[in-house]
Amino acid sequence: MNVDLDNFSNRPSEGYGTVKVTGRFMGSGPTVVMATFRPEKPNPDFDLDVSIVKTHLKSFNDALRAYGHVDVSSGTFAFFSELKVKDGQVAGYVKPFFKDVEVYDPQQDKDKALTQKMYEIVIDGITELLKNRPEEAVATKTDVTGPVENPQANTWQTIVKLVQNAFFNAILPGIERQARLA
Repeated sequence: MNVDLDNFSNRPSEGYGTVKVTGRFMGSGPTVVMATFRPEKPNPDFDLDVSIVKTHLKSFNDALRAYGHVDVSSGTFAFFSELKVKDGQVAGYVKPFFKDVEVYDPQQDKDKALTQKMYEIVIDGITELLKNRPEEAVATKTDVTGPVENPQANTWQTIVKLVQNAFFNAILPGIERQARLA
């Protein structure tokens, strides 16, 4: 991980401070986190952009087994987010992407119980169904808003955007560079 800190001050006359963190997420995904801090505010006041690409999904298998009772044999993960924290509120979005996902692999899963194999085949089918054909990725975009102590994401928006990405309008990877309020 590399961290670059520039112009970090507690005086507004010095301008904005910036932090850039680069590294590899889960050991494989090139990652860039950029933050811009506005000094001398009574509450946190900053913008945060996160970009994670080409992370091997197999590196998530321990978490996937623990929380989803499933593992993957291949695929990549990407994640993009812009968040703004100002006046005790969070506003922004998160966009996760899953590409070339293979859940069921007869060789990898040969020793699993029949019910587990069936479960993984169903998950594989759902993944294939939700894949956007031109982009070949399962993706969604969800707004994140609310107080700093408890920001919320809308579950229905997540589901609607999954369906929109699959059948109507591809969600594209990348930071969207939404307008910033100073």
